[in-house]
Amino acid sequence: MIRLSPLLTIASLLIASLAGPQAALAQATPSPPVDPASEEPGDITVLPKVKTLVEAVYPPNALNDRVFAEVSLQIDIGADGLVESTSVVSTTVLREDGSPITGKNNYEFAEAATIAVTQIEFHPAQAGDTPVPVRIGYTYKFQLPALAPVALAAPAPEGTQTTTLPATPAQVNLSGFLLERGSRTPLAGVTVLVYRGEGDDAVGFEAETNAKGRFEFYGLAAANWKIKIAPSGYRIYKTSETIRKGEGVDATYYVEKKSYNPYDVTVQGEREKKEVTRRTLSAAEIVSVPGTLGDPVQAVENLPGVARPSFGSDQLSVRGSGIGDTGVFVSGAAIPLMYHFGGLKSVMPARVIDSIDFYPGNYSVEYGRAMGGILDLNLKRLAPERTHGTVDISALDASIYVETPIGDKAAIAFSGRRSYIDAVLGAVLPDDADFSFKTAPRYYDYQLMGNYRPTDKHEFRAMFFGSDDRLKLVFDDPAELSAGVQSGSLAAVTQFQRILLEHRYVPSADFKNELKLSLGRDQVKFSLFDSFKFDFDVQTVQLRDTARLAVSEKLTLRAGVDTSMSYVSGSVLAGRPADEGEPQEEFDASSVIYTEFNNRPILFAAPFIEASLKLGEAEIVPGLRMDYWGATNKFSVDPRIAARYNLSD
Repeated sequence: MIRLSPLLTIASLLIASLAGPQAALAQATPSPPVDPASEEPGDITVLPKVKTLVEAVYPPNALNDRVFAEVSLQIDIGADGLVESTSVVSTTVLREDGSPITGKNNYEFAEAATIAVTQIEFHPAQAGDTPVPVRIGYTYKFQLPALAPVALAAPAPEGTQTTTLPATPAQVNLSGFLLERGSRTPLAGVTVLVYRGEGDDAVGFEAETNAKGRFEFYGLAAANWKIKIAPSGYRIYKTSETIRKGEGVDATYYVEKKSYNPYDVTVQGEREKKEVTRRTLSAAEIVSVPGTLGDPVQAVENLPGVARPSFGSDQLSVRGSGIGDTGVFVSGAAIPLMYHFGGLKSVMPARVIDSIDFYPGNYSVEYGRAMGGILDLNLKRLAPERTHGTVDISALDASIYVETPIGDKAAIAFSGRRSYIDAVLGAVLPDDADFSFKTAPRYYDYQLMGNYRPTDKHEFRAMFFGSDDRLKLVFDDPAELSAGVQSGSLAAVTQFQRILLEHRYVPSADFKNELKLSLGRDQVKFSLFDSFKFDFDVQTVQLRDTARLAVSEKLTLRAGVDTSMSYVSGSVLAGRPADEGEPQEEFDASSVIYTEFNNRPILFAAPFIEASLKLGEAEIVPGLRMDYWGATNKFSVDPRIAARYNLSD
């Protein structure tokens, strides 16, 4: 019950303690009312009496468990005999044998009694011949049917109102679900307010939604009830429902969020920083960078130290290094390319990425075999409360993303995207063009990921993802392009697949171990007329294991191994280059260089160790990495050190 008018009387209520399992609650008589003008107590000559009784509904779960109860309340009765406000003092719940039930479960007896008492009409209390407001104690007794009343202690003192009622079938006459508009996510723990009347005649009730967003109101009087819902972070929702006698209303209310950006509220914590220069883009920042259409990698091009590549380039240009010298990783696993067709879209959509770590240089010994920067895309950790997804349609492609929970400890997600450039070109190119697309430019990518956390110490993650780009252009008269060319076609195929498996073990705050295994295949094919062709097929196994140990508050050690084993097959056909100082002649099909190789192994292995030592406001991070280059059978030792000093907060 909500109170909508000020308290007009001052009274006291003394509640005796329970004498035992079958003890009654003793209520005090009402105190004299207060004269508002003099603020001195007056004399009550006539106590309030029930004029119209309202039966409370018996909670259904209490009927099933065969329990009954007494609810002790304080009620404020106005000079007109109507109940202005109520408050529950205590609830005594008893089993069928009379033994008490302790704990938080009161079987909703208090709610049912409050609803009923609020609607009772009284003959008002009087001071002399004048009706006056008063506060009294009131006991509402619920009694199981076909049972003799449990013997209670001596009756309550004079002036205390007591009502004993048999069981009444529970009648929920207003119920429904509260859902988030758009996502249909159930809103749990939200207060739903129903009220009617104005001023001193106003009366209202509250109910809280459960985990499924459901709310229920019992025994509302037949009337037009106003409804108000105002959850935090959502727009206020107002409506009304008409309750008719003997009928119930079941409704679903969709409440609109003030903002549907899921990253409006970001909780940030201190992250261990080992590198002097590291830029981290969160998922919120990725989707909000202007001019990138929410593409995660293109957002990196806006960072300091990064130059935008030329049109048609699919490489990231880090100042101070050459095109292609930057290593690209997905959760520590190397991938051969990051863009579809010369920079149109990155091969990983923003939906599956949690953040991006970009190191323009001076990166940790955890990374190697790259002369420029490092770009590492950290995968999203799935934790959906229900199945949901998105569909995205742009000028270049269409994509879909769906994620769903599996129990309380696991979740999976699927994402797929395909371009429709081929359909657009087929519709706009004229029929008499000098060339035709046997395979028009098209790309697609796909991701299937899942995570499982059986305990707080262990977490398993898996992901299968891939990308495919294809193009074949056929010229009607290749001789017009070059006299030595017999066939006029340009074809390109670039595709890769990866299976990524991860295990994270965190037995304590001082130790953490991350094991990552990547299995993949890369295929690259390119042909330009008869003069140049190459075909590569690379199968790779990559293993990365990193352990972190906090020796003390000042010293942290990290050590691990980064290994990669590849088997390369392929062939290359190219025109013989001109001798130095000689002009390049027309292509001669009889003068070409052709080479072919099959399952050529290439091994890389690199153990590394790193320390982080804090000395007051200074931090020193020395590290050592040793790489074995299987292609040349050579070793390289790579010592690194970074230092940082905090000048001020």
